[in-house]
Amino acid sequence: MPILTPYRGAQVHYGPRHLTRESARNFWNDAELEKAIGQLDIVHCNNFWAPIQISSSRVIYTIYDLGFAANADWTTEANRVGCFDGAFRSSVGADWAIAISENSRRHYLNVFPHFPGDRVRVVYPCSRFTDLTRQGSPPAGMKDHRSDEFWLSVGTIEPRKNQRLLAKAYARYLDAGGRPMPLVFAGGRGWMMEDFQDYLAELGILNHVELPGYVTDDEMIWLYRNCRFFNDQR
Repeated sequence: MPILTPYRGAQVHYGPRHLTRESARNFWNDAELEKAIGQLDIVHCNNFWAPIQISSSRVIYTIYDLGFAANADWTTEANRVGCFDGAFRSSVGADWAIAISENSRRHYLNVFPHFPGDRVRVVYPCSRFTDLTRQGSPPAGMKDHRSDEFWLSVGTIEPRKNQRLLAKAYARYLDAGGRPMPLVFAGGRGWMMEDFQDYLAELGILNHVELPGYVTDDEMIWLYRNCRFFNDQR
């Protein structure tokens, strides 16, 4: 995203971009990290990771959720271990934490009770879409869909987003005589859902479901503007 839509300003400079998890891990674990980043005033960690070898900068950590700690069935072991490691590091190395909800704040302090509660502030996310006049454009394969004639679910296709339950509810809706408007699952493929299409087939709704995959911002605007109902699980 920073490459496609960079934030421009007189005092804005972008550092190294890590295209692999391994290169990012090596960079942020380096003992000479402070020298590499230039002794910044603030280091904001917003991707489930926090360095612990920084002493000259204030470290702020954003807590989205601790779903990986709530249910082991929602993610892979590698992701669960990596995210927990990063969150734990924040609990011993961060100066301040930002939670995106009251629930995330409570969960974080329950898992890491040693972190001072008065240094966790709830700051709700805002939308990156600032132009409210944009109409967007439909994803490939959905150009013939009429406005107000489809259901929408937005989120990565993986267990923690609970698409299986939504699909089951939609199947019951159809069985009860509901109008068969398409159900659109917009989102890239995550993990542990490789059999999702088979599951939809077992429910008998595969022909009523569309999987456009990861959608662009322009396509997302169109989907939200034109759907009849939506379930946001991002």
